[in-house]
Amino acid sequence: MIDLMKFPAKDSATAARVVDGEAVVIKPMESEIHTLNSVGIRIWELADGSHTVDDIIHQIKCEFDVKKENANNDTCEFIKDLITKRMLILYEKSC
Repeated sequence: MIDLMKFPAKDSATAARVVDGEAVVIKPMESEIHTLNSVGIRIWELADGSHTVDDIIHQIKCEFDVKKENANNDTCEFIKDLITKRMLILYEKSC
C-alpha cells in the first residue's frame, strides 16, 4: 500500500507531452515510450510534487465521478506502476 500522505513527482529523467488529449511519456535512457489515458493524464498532471497521493485520489474521485474506493485502488495502483517504471518518485515534504 502506498503512503497516502506522500507526494508523487515526475522523475527528472522522464519527458512527457500532452497534445490534443493524448499523452506520451518517454524514458530516453531506457528507450521506452508510454501512452496514458485521460485518467492517467490527469494523475500525471497532478503528480507535480505539491499534491499528496490522497489529494490526487480526491481529485480523481470528483473529476471522474467514481466511488472513493475505486479512485483509491486505481490511483494507487497506477502511481505504484509509474514508480516501478521509474517515471515517478514518491517523497515526504520536510519543513
